[in-house]
Amino acid sequence: FMVLATQNPVDQEGTWPLPEAQLDRFLMKVQVGYPSKENEQKVMQLVRGEQQQKYQLLSQNQPSAPADTLMLTQQEIAGCWQAIAHIHVAPTVENYIVNLVDLSRHPENVSDTLASYLTFGISPRGTLALERCGRAQAWLEGRDAVLPEDIKKIAPAVLRHRLMLSYQANADNCTPDDAVQMLLDAVVA
Repeated sequence: FMVLATQNPVDQEGTWPLPEAQLDRFLMKVQVGYPSKENEQKVMQLVRGEQQQKYQLLSQNQPSAPADTLMLTQQEIAGCWQAIAHIHVAPTVENYIVNLVDLSRHPENVSDTLASYLTFGISPRGTLALERCGRAQAWLEGRDAVLPEDIKKIAPAVLRHRLMLSYQANADNCTPDDAVQMLLDAVVA
């Protein structure tokens, strides 16, 4: 099974921040902003169409069936995971991942600024998550091998909740994504 958690940046009454050990158990932290005007219009049209179909079926006393719902069987999902597990990760890409993670633990090797921003580096779970999500990214793009570009693309989502920023970072308005970018800029692919 899969668990998704949401975080509301506005209303935090009755909630508490998760400890670092629990944050590290999440594979990714994906930030979802507002949709574009075009996509928001499509959502509006889709919801309206679903409602119209639902109410039409209800008025005819028929059970509603999801319209155009994408359904995957457990076997199809397992097949996807199996395909992703067989995506090749070259030793050079493994080194790239390990070097990226290592610099988060030794930010003084990047700059004094980054060293003042990071309280804790990325744990071994972060290393595994980068590799796993890199394989998934390569698979989604139809390739049989992970490229450093795959790691760069998924790094913010995989690492933003794993880096613990200092008070200095907050004072300087440095976001976790800014810190991830500093790390990415410092590692040669």
